[in-house]
Amino acid sequence: MNQIYIIMMILLDKKYNSQTKIIMKSKITHSILQPNRPVLPEWTRWAWASMTEREYWYPIFKKLSNLRDHIEWLTLIEGVRPAIYQSVDPKHLFEKMNVAMKNGFSVIPIAQIQKNEGYSSGSENFDISSGWNYRVIITKQEHANEIINIPDLAKNNAKLGEILGYPKCCQDFFLRTWGSGQVDTTWDQYAETGSADGPVEANMLWRWMGVRWVSHLPCSFQCQATVDIGRQTREIMRKHGLVEEIKAIDTILSWPTKWSGINGIAEIVGPCLKVSTRTDWAPPSDKRWFERKGGYLKPTKNIWEDNKFSSYQGMIDAHAPIISELTTLVPQNGAVIDLGCGNGRLLRTAKLHRPDIKIGGVDINIDAIRSAQSGLVGKWDASKIQDLAWADWFAPENTILVYPPARLVEMSSDDAIKAREVMSKFKTHVVYGYSDTIKRHQLDEWVSLAGYPVDRLLVLCNESQHAVTVGILNLE
Repeated sequence: MNQIYIIMMILLDKKYNSQTKIIMKSKITHSILQPNRPVLPEWTRWAWASMTEREYWYPIFKKLSNLRDHIEWLTLIEGVRPAIYQSVDPKHLFEKMNVAMKNGFSVIPIAQIQKNEGYSSGSENFDISSGWNYRVIITKQEHANEIINIPDLAKNNAKLGEILGYPKCCQDFFLRTWGSGQVDTTWDQYAETGSADGPVEANMLWRWMGVRWVSHLPCSFQCQATVDIGRQTREIMRKHGLVEEIKAIDTILSWPTKWSGINGIAEIVGPCLKVSTRTDWAPPSDKRWFERKGGYLKPTKNIWEDNKFSSYQGMIDAHAPIISELTTLVPQNGAVIDLGCGNGRLLRTAKLHRPDIKIGGVDINIDAIRSAQSGLVGKWDASKIQDLAWADWFAPENTILVYPPARLVEMSSDDAIKAREVMSKFKTHVVYGYSDTIKRHQLDEWVSLAGYPVDRLLVLCNESQHAVTVGILNLE
């Protein structure tokens, strides 16, 4: 590789309590293992730039991390991967085997490893008293016998890479880095080309938080073979309805990010989060630092507070059953009107799941409506429902109304009659009540109080432990 020289300035952000400014000149080279240098034990720590950003992003990180095994399973059954490599709790091994067998696959335990929450950069000797998992390969049944007969497979990195279908360039990269005793390939991934910019599919900087497009460690931030696998994975997720998750992964992997490594400690600094973990030892004189360009839109409490929720996760949980019914019912190229839309978060999510639909929202909060209009194409009106400015937006036969029936009950009798007359032209309504309203009346009672026939209501969820009760009002 040609020698590449760079001038780098670390501009450390005040929000992470750093005060030092360093100017340095460095030659980009691959890692050289340092004899007699200690390797730190497995550890990961993170610090948030603000509580609002933690409130917004932490549940997303957690969800994506918990989804990793499922995504890998989808790539296996859809034929993108010939085999997958997973960690399985001994208590769940037979369950995993049964599911695999029903789908024509075998689960092959090849090692016992230390139980570890989240991403692990090694497979150190484990203490059985502190918990352990099986390391397993899941592959087609016809390949199982061949794999079982490979001696000491868990330590045969070359064979594992081949079995798992990793790109040859990345296999070779892994063997000369991690396979030679390293615990982190990040610096070498950067040193391969001297650039950390490139497609999100090859960005592994947030793997410690469970966010990545591929399971292997790419040889560079521009590896085309890696990008191809990542894009195939994205299409499989889209096929299986994981559109919100796709957007979240792409968003996080598009952040501007700084990486540095010194004395065996790495820092990954994003716009809202700093992660510290172990890396390969390098002396202070070996300046290891790089930056990946990107963009970031800072979340604010308005995202959920405009919609009267106490937290972002609370809003997501409450919207989920509504979205589930709404996006199933709306016809192809149809429309949804949210009567009391707040800042449009519910409609935004519906649009993610059904890009074909048209959307519109009404709310008396003009600031919330302005927020909804930002980056979301639709019909919007800052007014009362009974003003009926929304009534002619879309054809009633292809449009679904979504609202809590308590909205009609809160109106004057004359306004309610006027609104109900127009609303009745739309034959399918998705109605709901959050926990605070359901404490006063059940959903069918609210529908009756709003002036609609209860025998036209199908209540889909009416259990006390649910934060939201959802139903379909059919007026045909």
